[in-house]
Amino acid sequence: MTDTRPGLQALLIAPDEVMRFHILAEIKQITIREGWRDYQVGRPVMLCCEKEPWCVMADIVEVRHCTLEAVTYTEMAADGFPTYVELLEGMRRFYPDMDLDSLVTVIRWANVRGKLVDEFRAKVVAIARSQGPVSREKALKSAERVAELDDQEGFGELIVEREGEKDD
Repeated sequence: MTDTRPGLQALLIAPDEVMRFHILAEIKQITIREGWRDYQVGRPVMLCCEKEPWCVMADIVEVRHCTLEAVTYTEMAADGFPTYVELLEGMRRFYPDMDLDSLVTVIRWANVRGKLVDEFRAKVVAIARSQGPVSREKALKSAERVAELDDQEGFGELIVEREGEKDD
């Protein structure tokens, strides 16, 4: 009797240094791909780039099939697209015939891991330790600056709340 197991699945990632950073930092955890793809929740997936040698493992946590027009605002924003126009333009970079009626697969992952992730996290810890103790006020100012830069780059919304402040 043979024990047939499904093969490892991979998602090719564009050779974009910012995108790789966002994957390693677990900021980017979603992709939208043309067609209905057979990714399965709970399965491991290799995130990699064939043009720049790097790869990490992750676990698929959500798979949804729909048309491009049915991609939710939350999914678009999580993948770095603030509008349908920008989503369509971004998708056409890789899939020139894409339109709003095209079938797509939305794939979310979590638990990014591997040697590259371990090295990234070690660098973050080393940088934080080299800075010494940071006051709460300085940490909030830094977080606000990150949010400001994040808004300028269009990577999604980052909200900084100060303790004791209320939403209006």
